[in-house]
Amino acid sequence: MPFALIIIGLLMVITGARGTYAEFGKTIAGEFQGQNNFVYWFGAIIIVGSIGYVQELRTISRLLLALVIIVLILSHKGFFQQFQSALKTGPVQPNALPGQNSVSPNASQATINSAITSNSQGVGGSTPATAGQAKFNSWMNYIFGLGTNSAGATQ
Repeated sequence: MPFALIIIGLLMVITGARGTYAEFGKTIAGEFQGQNNFVYWFGAIIIVGSIGYVQELRTISRLLLALVIIVLILSHKGFFQQFQSALKTGPVQPNALPGQNSVSPNASQATINSAITSNSQGVGGSTPATAGQAKFNSWMNYIFGLGTNSAGATQ
């Protein structure tokens, strides 16, 4: 259970720092809605995992759980082709949220610098390159009492 909470916390911090939390939420919600949703797989994993609480059935439960996970991965037709095409295309620039100022990837350095609303330095003294990174640094500085404020004075 602690590992699940750590992973969820890391996902929240990473999506918050990148500013992709809305897209992440839509993706997760889409996995539990529609025709081929994840609810059936989730139910199968819970049922097979609960069988493992019986001491005599623990080995069978683990083998069935491994089988369910393998089938989950391989049942999506074209998994390996889609995986290879995703590796070839590389990362995709996320769309800006409504009402959020966005900076074009081809913008000049002056435009990028003006988009950074806070000059909060990171823990190691690094200057943020994006507004999202500056926001993340500000929150970490606030939480841990580190870094500088936007005027450059130590808090």
